Amino acid sequence: MRYGVGRGGCNVCASIVSMVAFCAAAHAQTALDGYRIEAGSSAPTVVDGDFDYHVYSGGVEFTSGDLRVRADRLVLVVDRDEERNLIEVITDDPALPHRESKPPLSQSEMLASSLRRRVRDRLGSGIDTRVPPGRDRFAPLTRGLLAEGDVVFDKAGVRAVQCSRLWLSLASDRATMEDVVVRLPARLGIAGSGVSLVLRAPRIVQQGATIVARNASLTTCDAGEAHFDMRSERLVITKREGDVYEVLGQGNALKVGILPSLPLPDYRWFSDQDNWIPLQGVSAGSSNIRGEFVFARFGGRFNDLGQHVVDFFGGASQPFRGEWTLRTGYTRKRGIPVEPRLSYRVPEVFDGWIQGFWLDDKTKVDRLSVPTYVDGSPILDRKRSFVRSRNRIWMGEGRRIDVEAFGASDPGAYAEFAPNQLKTMEVPESSIEFRDRTDNRLLTLTGRMDLAGIAYDDRARLTDRFRSERPYLRASLFSQPLFDIAEDVPLVVDANIGAGFLKNQFSDRSTIARSERAFRADFDLEVSTPMTLGDFAVRPWFGARETAYSELDGSSRAAARTSLAAGVNVDTRLSRHFDYASDAFGIDGLWHDVRPNVSVFHRFDVDREPGDYVQFDEVDALDEHAAIDVGVFQRVLTRRKDSEGRSRYDDLVWLDLTQRFHPISGRDNDGHHLGIFAWELIVTPGRGWLPLPNTRVLFEGERDWVRGDYKTRNIGLATTFENQLTAAAEWRTGRDDSGTGSARVSFPAWERWLVTGAIVYNFERTGLDSSTVQLVRQDHDYDWIFTMTKNELTNDSSFTIRFRPTFGGLIRRPGYSYPAGSPAFGVTETPAPQSHDLAPVRDDDQ
Repeated sequence: MRYGVGRGGCNVCASIVSMVAFCAAAHAQTALDGYRIEAGSSAPTVVDGDFDYHVYSGGVEFTSGDLRVRADRLVLVVDRDEERNLIEVITDDPALPHRESKPPLSQSEMLASSLRRRVRDRLGSGIDTRVPPGRDRFAPLTRGLLAEGDVVFDKAGVRAVQCSRLWLSLASDRATMEDVVVRLPARLGIAGSGVSLVLRAPRIVQQGATIVARNASLTTCDAGEAHFDMRSERLVITKREGDVYEVLGQGNALKVGILPSLPLPDYRWFSDQDNWIPLQGVSAGSSNIRGEFVFARFGGRFNDLGQHVVDFFGGASQPFRGEWTLRTGYTRKRGIPVEPRLSYRVPEVFDGWIQGFWLDDKTKVDRLSVPTYVDGSPILDRKRSFVRSRNRIWMGEGRRIDVEAFGASDPGAYAEFAPNQLKTMEVPESSIEFRDRTDNRLLTLTGRMDLAGIAYDDRARLTDRFRSERPYLRASLFSQPLFDIAEDVPLVVDANIGAGFLKNQFSDRSTIARSERAFRADFDLEVSTPMTLGDFAVRPWFGARETAYSELDGSSRAAARTSLAAGVNVDTRLSRHFDYASDAFGIDGLWHDVRPNVSVFHRFDVDREPGDYVQFDEVDALDEHAAIDVGVFQRVLTRRKDSEGRSRYDDLVWLDLTQRFHPISGRDNDGHHLGIFAWELIVTPGRGWLPLPNTRVLFEGERDWVRGDYKTRNIGLATTFENQLTAAAEWRTGRDDSGTGSARVSFPAWERWLVTGAIVYNFERTGLDSSTVQLVRQDHDYDWIFTMTKNELTNDSSFTIRFRPTFGGLIRRPGYSYPAGSPAFGVTETPAPQSHDLAPVRDDDQ
């Protein structure tokens, strides 16, 4: 049995007031539209002092609009005087005459005033009794209510409260329930999605807006038998503004399905935060490299602690947001790794993260991508670790400081245990940069250094040197018009100035370590006159560069170099609209956009050869060069509607072609005038165009006419069928090898399952690099992922079972990636998958 999410179940007292009022109305034998109370039998009213006890048994049911209350037996305690006054109002027949004089306020009247105020606060506009002169008149009537048996409160079809016994004292705003299940409608997470917090306990006490329960369980799972729950020895829930709850749990344990209970620390959670349960996933399996293994990932927020720290240092206009994760476990062959991570931010103040890794490695195995130091000696360290942090501090509009730090026990630690970061992020370093940008002016002051003695190049390979800046100042002026040299022809200046100390910092193990340092000042000036000639945009430009060095390579003598450059850029745009529509092809009009362009570049009068100077970056490698690039960029577009019915323009064809020519071919291109030819073609026609439905194609590469080969060549193809079966393949090759290819196929099965198979084939070795089979099951509150992988490069075979909870939205479902990388260069993600699609995942434990 499953229950929906509704409103109005957040306070027992509020739901009962309406029922109490009409129990009294029933005794007055008055019919009220929209309300009904039925009872199997009722005992004579018992009078005891100032109170009347109305007893109903044999099953009692009360209906008021969308509120429905049932119980086996009910005892209602009412104030006799207030009941008589209420009957007089309803029947308009006073029992006794009243004197005109007003007596002083009594204790009972002051209590009645307090009750009216509290009832107004509880009810708000959620319950309408439609009985004049107002619903708050019934507040002082009730003194207590006892319900026994199967007590149920249904609000708009949602079971808000179910218990075996209920005692309510409206005078003290207190309710006690036994064997109770309460559903509290809450605004969950920052996005504010609606869910119900389901509370179960043998006994709970509600005092005002606070609920206290012992030996209780709390969950967001709305199944009749919860898939998961957080069990607490003591639980306190307090309703805050709106539908936000503050939850305090002590003596906690997480229970998920048939898995053993997981003890957890005390917590304090607000329902408008994303996460309440710290468990984010569990995986177990076996592999050749690690042996048998089991991992758990924990995570949560530390907003309160971070906010206290921010307030201690003066506070901020925006709230602090912080998240923590910890992944740890056990591997039989490698040991116990520990991977913590913190992220923190205050919008417009600072933003950053820090992560670490530590492992007491049990084996001296091959370190995979980086097995040795730069001198060729093997990495034998047992204590493997790294730490990396990136931070940004805002200091006003256009002004900020970026700080990065990196350290590692050995060169292989980061490459082995964070390979994706090393390949997708900028290479790790330790640096600090101040940046100030105003309009078209930019000023940066940078300090970079290698604190760890470990350097990687842009291809994630270990290198023996690191270019440090100690420090380096840059100032840039972009596209600044000075004056008009003719009508609509401005003189535009771009200028860049850089100065500072540079050093090639060699590793301690480098076999070619030497002194390579210099003070360098560099000034680059470019003057252009953009103009329009008919249908063409023309931009002729002239540049000059002056670079001064405190010393030459291998000499302490200072030197300077000058270089001049000139060129012109010409481009135009042609477009045409075809009034053609086809439902079969998904076309609503066609637009053909063509943009031809020509770029001429010539650098000349360069002093000395690049080898005369210490090589720090591309500035030091400048040499004389001339080239002409002729290109054409084309797009074919149509108009389509997205899933929400909004109109948008989609590319059917994207084609970019560029051919380079070398006018001084003897110097620049071994005597050949024809240079590199580059192309990029993306075809995403949609439905009905090709035999395979929803086909997407990518073809890109670079052709070297001189050597008669392809510098790069990449092909990708993907298609999705109506039954959500997806197939994709790609081939990537370069000049030095025959390349690698990958293929993937995935299809849904057995309703909630997705089956995926993927291979990576090495055409140079004529064999498989890896093969993967994966089964994914997405349930209401968690996912199960079964992965089998064989990696021929590392001679590793693994099987992993992964449990990834979402807990009804408490934990944000992560973005899934593909087991063998994103086939067809990501074209399988165009268009984006819908919310109901089952996407394959990759075991990031690898």
